[in-house]
Amino acid sequence: MAMLGRRRRLGCQAPRRQLRSARDRRGRRILARLGRLWESYVYRVAEYRDLGDWVLTVSDVRARGRDGIAVAMRSYQDWGIRHGKITTMRACTSEAEALATIDTSGREE
Repeated sequence: MAMLGRRRRLGCQAPRRQLRSARDRRGRRILARLGRLWESYVYRVAEYRDLGDWVLTVSDVRARGRDGIAVAMRSYQDWGIRHGKITTMRACTSEAEALATIDTSGREE
């Protein structure tokens, strides 16, 4: 399981509060903080799969911290879609975990 920040583990999680748009003040603060933490940060979507009400994206992340430490990982995101809009995003560290989350989550109201 990847580590994020000090001792916070990054597993499969669904944020409680979703970012409504890139203009959201909270979203801008998160992106600004990300820029201060990393010297470089490249996020590339390698693959996506249309699973009906869900889309699974497989992404490669390559970053270099301010102290020069390089980080590389593969990330899996479940994107819930309703009426053509993203309603949910879950980040997982394995494909099996991401697919299991989709299978057991059901349709969100």
